[in-house]
Amino acid sequence: MVDARIISHKEEVDYILHKKILKGPYKTMMMEEIKVMEKFGYTVKQVDSTVENGDIIDLLGGFEVINVQGHTPGSIALYNKENKIMFFSDVIRNNEGKGLTLGIPQKFNVDFEQTKKDGEKLIGYDFEIALFSHGEPITKNAKSILKERLKI
Repeated sequence: MVDARIISHKEEVDYILHKKILKGPYKTMMMEEIKVMEKFGYTVKQVDSTVENGDIIDLLGGFEVINVQGHTPGSIALYNKENKIMFFSDVIRNNEGKGLTLGIPQKFNVDFEQTKKDGEKLIGYDFEIALFSHGEPITKNAKSILKERLKI
C-alpha cells in the first residue's frame, strides 16, 4: 500500500475520488484507470487538502498554484519564484523525439483554446527550469527555449 498525501485543486476532488467522470475520451480512460487501481488494490480514499489559484504549497521554498483549466476543470501549474521553476502540468509537454507541444492531444482537453491561453500565461513568468507531466525537464534557459520552439 502506498501512503501519499494528496493535494488537489478543489474542482478536481470529485474526479480524483471517482465521484464524477469527465465526458468524452476521458470517460473511457478514467474507467480503465479505476479497473487497474482496483486490480492492484490501490484506491484513493481522500484528498488531504485543496488549493486554489494563488495559494502557496509549502514545499522547496513554496510553489504558487496557478489555475490552468483548459486540460481539466481543476488543472493547476506550480511556480517556484525563488528557484525559477515552472511545473507546466499538462499545458505543455516535451514529447520524446517530437519536440515541445502546447497541451496534450486536443481531444484530451476540456477546452483546447483555454489550454493555449494557459500556455501563453505561464510563459509570462520568470523561470529557468521547466517540468512537465509528460517528457523530460528542461533545466537551463527553459523560458527562451519554450518561447522559441512554441512561437509564443
